[in-house]
Amino acid sequence: MKTPFTDRTIGLRGTFTLLMVGVLSLTLLLSSLFMVQAERESYRQHLADEARTLGRFVALVSPEAMLAYDYATLNNYVREVSQLPDMVHAIILDQQKNALTTHLNLNDSLIQAAIESIESKSSLEIAFWLEQQPGLKRYSYPISYTDRVLGHVQITVSDHGLYDVVQQRLLGQLTWALPLLMLIGAGIYGAFHHSVMRQVRHLTAGSERVAKGKLDQFVEVVGRNELAVLAQRFNSMMVTIADERRHLKQLNEELEVRVQARTQELLVSNQKLHGYTLELEKTQQQLQQERAFLQSVIDGVPEPIMVIDLEYKVLLANSTARSEGGQPGLGTLYCYQISHHRQDPCCGEEHGCPLEMVKNRLQATRLEHVHYDKEGNPRQVEILASPLQDAQGELIGMIEATRDVTERHLVEQEIQRSHELIRTIDRFREQFIEEQDEEALFNAMIRALMKLTDSSIGFIAQYRVQEEGVDCLELLSFAQQSQVDTIDHAVVAGETLRLSDVVIQRIMTRRRTVVLNQLQPEHSPALPFDHAPLHAFMGIPIFYGIELLGIVGLGNAPEGYADKLKIYIAPAIAAVGQVMTAMEERKTRHLMTEELKRAKQQAEEASQAKTQFLATMSHEIRTPMNVIVGVNELLLESEQNAVSRHYLEVSYSAGEALLSLINDILDLSKIEAGEMAFEFSSFQLHEMMEQVVSLFRIQAQEKGLSLQMQLADEVPLWCQGDAVRLRQVLINLIGNAFKFTREGSVDVLLEALSGDRYRFSVQDTGIGIPEDKLDHVFDPFSQADSSTTRRYGGSGLGLTICRRIVENMGGAIGVESREGQGSRFYFDLPLATAKEPALQLPRGETPLPLNRDGNAAGLRILVAEDSEDNVLLLKAYFKGTPHEVSYVVNGVEAVHAYRQGAFQLLLMDLQMPEMDGYTATREIRQLEREERRPRTPIYALSAHAFTEARQHSLDAGCDGHLTKPIRKQKLLSFLAELMEAG
Repeated sequence: MKTPFTDRTIGLRGTFTLLMVGVLSLTLLLSSLFMVQAERESYRQHLADEARTLGRFVALVSPEAMLAYDYATLNNYVREVSQLPDMVHAIILDQQKNALTTHLNLNDSLIQAAIESIESKSSLEIAFWLEQQPGLKRYSYPISYTDRVLGHVQITVSDHGLYDVVQQRLLGQLTWALPLLMLIGAGIYGAFHHSVMRQVRHLTAGSERVAKGKLDQFVEVVGRNELAVLAQRFNSMMVTIADERRHLKQLNEELEVRVQARTQELLVSNQKLHGYTLELEKTQQQLQQERAFLQSVIDGVPEPIMVIDLEYKVLLANSTARSEGGQPGLGTLYCYQISHHRQDPCCGEEHGCPLEMVKNRLQATRLEHVHYDKEGNPRQVEILASPLQDAQGELIGMIEATRDVTERHLVEQEIQRSHELIRTIDRFREQFIEEQDEEALFNAMIRALMKLTDSSIGFIAQYRVQEEGVDCLELLSFAQQSQVDTIDHAVVAGETLRLSDVVIQRIMTRRRTVVLNQLQPEHSPALPFDHAPLHAFMGIPIFYGIELLGIVGLGNAPEGYADKLKIYIAPAIAAVGQVMTAMEERKTRHLMTEELKRAKQQAEEASQAKTQFLATMSHEIRTPMNVIVGVNELLLESEQNAVSRHYLEVSYSAGEALLSLINDILDLSKIEAGEMAFEFSSFQLHEMMEQVVSLFRIQAQEKGLSLQMQLADEVPLWCQGDAVRLRQVLINLIGNAFKFTREGSVDVLLEALSGDRYRFSVQDTGIGIPEDKLDHVFDPFSQADSSTTRRYGGSGLGLTICRRIVENMGGAIGVESREGQGSRFYFDLPLATAKEPALQLPRGETPLPLNRDGNAAGLRILVAEDSEDNVLLLKAYFKGTPHEVSYVVNGVEAVHAYRQGAFQLLLMDLQMPEMDGYTATREIRQLEREERRPRTPIYALSAHAFTEARQHSLDAGCDGHLTKPIRKQKLLSFLAELMEAG
């Protein structure tokens, strides 16, 4: 079968032949044009080069002839030049552009054609005419002699010989180019036929087979060009078409099966639909029955109920709504105004329409308003409008239920009046607390109760048990109404009611409210005041918990009013009971407060007496102890006999033990009395620890014990705390460790805990503590057993004092020990990290500089001391020293001696006859100010060891406080420090 294009086209082969011939012809044409242009440019360049050579030659040989006016020679030059091929004209001009000689080439075709017109022209006109002719070009060259231009030589050339040259060359090229192009065309056509036309024939044959439905024979693929790829795609297309045909056949078969199955299903569905139709009719009948049942149910509800859709149509309403609501029936439009007999216009939520509220809020809405019944009487009604939703949760209407709440509103009003009464009582109670006026409070209460019940007489009575054992009701308030809104109160001080009264006895016995209407005079309660006759009476017991406190009586209330209010008045009566109880509690608290004040005053007096006793006993014991210890110290310095020295050492040790006991008792008493002062300041923790440990270095060497101290790297250099108390605790714990350790070691450790807390530990290898005694080691006067006290000494107060000090500083102390394996005492203490403070000298601890006047050997000292034994001891201390010491026995002599002499130091006893040390110090300081004397250091020398005595001496003007007994070495060291500081 021929294709539609076979009769009207020349075919692919003819098209390719024409295209090939065109391309080859165009190639030949373009190459010929290129050859002509190249030959033309070459020829013209040849003419220019030849003219340049001839012109320069003539310009070179012409100067001598021009200078010699040898025109014949010049004419020969131009003639020879013009006779050359392609040379048309030559002329030599002088400096004024005058022609000296000229010559035309009469053999040139252009000259021959215009010879007649040229013969009549001058030389310059001929030259100008030649410039105007096409194909001619003039070249001019200067004629110079020794840098002087004599004239010019001009040569005109013609390119008319170019066409002959080009024609010859073009004919020569065609003789070999045409055969070559024909050969190339034949080769291209053969290749095209082999690679294209053959594949095209295969594709054409294949397409014809596909058109006939033969898909089993593929197209032969020739070569590897685009047509070969097309042939491969054609074969793939044939495979796809074959697959699609098979798949389509399979789908057709499946479709037939499905159609048959679907037809069967439709038959079954029609049968089911018929069954569903029957069920639907049955369901509709059931719905009608249920609707009738629902209608009968809601018809039995005495309150109006309606169901309204979103189009304001009534879908369901009970008989009450139909009869009272004014609605003609189902399907009618719902009108809120008509339904509730509103006399004011309503439209939308702002006018209280329930349906609009439900639409906007999508939740149940409760509202109240005044409803007018058919007779026009106002009634307070409550409407509950609930949203009605379908199975998908979409709003489709509302359910409205209406309830008459007129009676409830009346009850609420009465309750509100009761609450107002309670608030009034509470306000009066607060006023009573501020003003403490009981009579005014109860008068206000009974007045409020009378107004609540519209009573004309009222009283409040409290149950009392008198000292004689006879019970009674004491009147707290009595009032009666003399005229409208006027209530008079009677003075009820000391007035009572008889419990034997019939009405009163009935209230007290039954313990509940008694209401008597149409009361006869003989049955009225006997009141101690003149009052109007009682025709009605209500007696209400007052309780607090289950305790009967009294009664409230209200008389002549309107008939039936008291019965209605006895329920609502109960909270107010309870408030009256609370006030009564508060009054009794206040009186009880007042009595207890007075009792506590007296007990506190007695305790403070006892504590002050104890403190004064301890201070006095401390002073009285320290005064002779100062002499005993001092004399023993002096005797030890001079005694050489071993037995006597041993006795003295025993006596000295006993004195030291007695002093230690006195110090412990004083510390413990100050702690128990809360008078131990703590002074928190910045101190160098590392240095303080090293100082404490260094105190026991010698003792460790004497006992052969190892004493080590370890400080953790996290421990700061400076801390904030009470260094004095911390030092006291450490010395006590380390001292105990040395006391109970014979061999081994004592280790002092300091480690950092979390936050600003640090743990101080003292660990020894001593005798240890039994496990059953560990819980009591910090109790006062408690040691492991009595033999420990006899064997090692001690009062048993040291650890108690340590615990009290640590706890007062915010820490905790503990112990770990096993008998025979040593002990470890530790305490945790909060110590804030501090910066290094500026250098300053604490008052009363560092010696002040002395006023020197040239005496460098010793000091001039004034000692004020009334005890002869102490004076004797001090004289022994100062014996052999360079100091000059004067002695007086009281403050008067001290002031007088200060006036007369110049002293560098005053040691002042505080308790002396005639004038004590405090007064003497103040007068001396006053003299210094009046007489402008330099300040003289005054140090108190006293047996008082309490902090108050130290502070008292500093306040009086002393620079420091030295506590007796004072050791000789300590006193002399102190004086040496004074001298170094001065």
